[in-house]
Amino acid sequence: MSGVWTQSERPFSGEGPDTGVSGEKALSLSTPDTALTLSTLLGYQRANGPRMNQQAILDSLNSANLKTDLPLMDPGDTINVHLRIIEGEKERIQIFQGVLIARTGRGVNEMITVRRIVEDTGVERILPLNSPKIAKIEVVRRADSRRAKLYYLRDRVGKSRRLRDRRRGMKHVEGQAVTEG
Repeated sequence: MSGVWTQSERPFSGEGPDTGVSGEKALSLSTPDTALTLSTLLGYQRANGPRMNQQAILDSLNSANLKTDLPLMDPGDTINVHLRIIEGEKERIQIFQGVLIARTGRGVNEMITVRRIVEDTGVERILPLNSPKIAKIEVVRRADSRRAKLYYLRDRVGKSRRLRDRRRGMKHVEGQAVTEG
């Protein structure tokens, strides 16, 4: 790209591709077809549109990778996670059923922690929610919990490990039967 750097003495008006404090000097690259300012070259402003911050750019790129078929699930719910297991050339689905004890992150980086008990030993899996390895998630049982992280369940043994079933306010959840009792 051939061009000559020139220095313009005009003050900034706040309009057009120039931004900054009035009275500053701007460097511009003068070519027959374009005139680029230093702020555009450094990435402070897009050349053909409004200013966009880095977080907005990342969110727009990541929104294409988000799953839209996830059910409403809260910590304490018992869920079935259908995982795709690839062994050689074969692919099969394995179901991991457990209690959702934590949900962290947002967007593409959202993770869930699912805990189950296998032969008196606790097994936890930390799974990325938007991973292609997760085929489907089903909510089996909804529990009433007042905390966002249920790490205290790791220390519980026996019947104290159980969570109270949620029976009130289930009308807004689609596909869930309300039991009277």
